[in-house]
Amino acid sequence: MPATVESGPMNFKTLEGFKNLQRVAKLFCESALVPKDYQGLQGIASCAIALDLANRIDAAPLQVMQNLYIVQGKPAWSAKFLIATFNQCGRYTSIRYDFVGEKGTDDWGCRAYATEIATGELLEGPVVTMGIAKAEGWLSKNGSKWRTMPEQMLRYRSAAWFINTVAPELAMGLPTDDEAVDISEAVKIRPQTPYNPQHKMESDWTLAEIEAFDTMMDQIFVAFRDAGYEGDFKAFADMWRPRRGKGVADEVLVELNAQLDNFAGKAQAQEILVEAE
Repeated sequence: MPATVESGPMNFKTLEGFKNLQRVAKLFCESALVPKDYQGLQGIASCAIALDLANRIDAAPLQVMQNLYIVQGKPAWSAKFLIATFNQCGRYTSIRYDFVGEKGTDDWGCRAYATEIATGELLEGPVVTMGIAKAEGWLSKNGSKWRTMPEQMLRYRSAAWFINTVAPELAMGLPTDDEAVDISEAVKIRPQTPYNPQHKMESDWTLAEIEAFDTMMDQIFVAFRDAGYEGDFKAFADMWRPRRGKGVADEVLVELNAQLDNFAGKAQAQEILVEAE
């Protein structure tokens, strides 16, 4: 159930909800139990944001504060917290892992999977291999955990990709902390090659393009929800998710961006109608 204060809402949507959010944020910022970034008057804003995130994913506020990190100026979840949130949401069985390929080779990898409880459908995420980790530069950065604990990193990364594919609303568009570190480093390490649209086949989707796809899907989910059509998002997602990593990346992203503009416009129109009432 959404968090409430004195039977009132706690969110950024209404003045009453915002006042309640500030009141609870002030309580948390005065506690020694929350991380330092949330303590004191300077931490009230961060507490309010964390409280709103906790409300949206139905998690304990203290858990969110302890598992939300800032990497290169951007928020990111701990992988363990994101997996736990998925396992406890009640819509799916707990995440399981299937390893493929021969250990010690580039083909060694992991796929995360779970079953949707309502339908009994087996849902599988993308396979993450050591070859992908090498190609993306995740092994090349200083202190890389991919070199010291590859099996654990394969589990974490495959779970993160699975959750972003199956239930992006649980991640709220945020990466895991290890993803954020790897992406920021990989951008510096990955060699740049001349762009040729004819060569952009399905195997050439970059991590940045996959992230752009997932981000737009998250934003479309918010637009569906704000317009009052949250229940219709699954059908839309089931139609579009198979296209991630297939076909020409640029064409798919342009088409999806057009869909985002369309639904964002509908959500804005719905907000205007609500305010008018």
